[in-house]
Amino acid sequence: MEYKKLISIVEKKFSTEKISEADLYISFDYQHIKFGVVIDNRLQMLEHLYYYQGIKIEEWQDKLENVSKDFDFLAKKDWKNVYILPPLQAFTLIPKELFVADNAFKYLQNVDNKIGNNPIISNLQQSFEAVNVFNVPKSIYEWGKKNYTNVHFMHITEAFLNQIKDKNTQKNSQMHIFVNEKYLSIAVLNEAQVQFCNVFEYKSSRDFLYFVLFILDELRLDKTNTAIKLYGQINQVAEIYRLLNNYVSQLTLWEGAITIEMSEIFSHITKLHYFDLWAMMKK
Repeated sequence: MEYKKLISIVEKKFSTEKISEADLYISFDYQHIKFGVVIDNRLQMLEHLYYYQGIKIEEWQDKLENVSKDFDFLAKKDWKNVYILPPLQAFTLIPKELFVADNAFKYLQNVDNKIGNNPIISNLQQSFEAVNVFNVPKSIYEWGKKNYTNVHFMHITEAFLNQIKDKNTQKNSQMHIFVNEKYLSIAVLNEAQVQFCNVFEYKSSRDFLYFVLFILDELRLDKTNTAIKLYGQINQVAEIYRLLNNYVSQLTLWEGAITIEMSEIFSHITKLHYFDLWAMMKK
């Protein structure tokens, strides 16, 4: 087996006969695939797969076809909605009043000239009156379109910003960082307005530290007084956390409320590590 199950939880009353009433959420990164199923704002299923050797972009379609054979629910087509969060891709935020749909390719080409033949998606970032323009790996896009009727693609920054927006009413700037094994998404908000948002690929804890300190410096934010919150694949014993904690004074892990309901059978999971799914599920 090329992957192992880290989490596999299903409500006893859930049946694939109910999927026409259910939303399916799928989050990908380079070594993980996470699935969540929700009916009437209540979590029904959580699956988390870890791929030992990682997954290259060109391998995604084959991996998805194979995993669909292992999980019957993925082969069902008549979900109410399917939401897919692909691995990290280039993105840009365009103010809603300035956005022109025909210019989506040009917007994105300004930040990434290696788009190739990947489909480009433009989603309204309702929480900030902006449009999130990004590309989706062609293999994942074609798999989603082929297998599901009502399929929607999201960028990690879209889900991330939607989730943290309501938590930022303070006048002082706050930095929020979504942590993945290969990249970090940094958003700086002040009174619920975005001051900065970008994604960086890193290879070491020192790289991670550099990007955080660089943004603090560029925005003239004080390392002592700026609150910094971490989300995603992180904990207090991680080298990244310990290193960053030596340089900033107000570092915390996300412990926020989740907008969906769940029963006791999900109580043992580390909710922080599934922040990407919870952010996708926020309405």
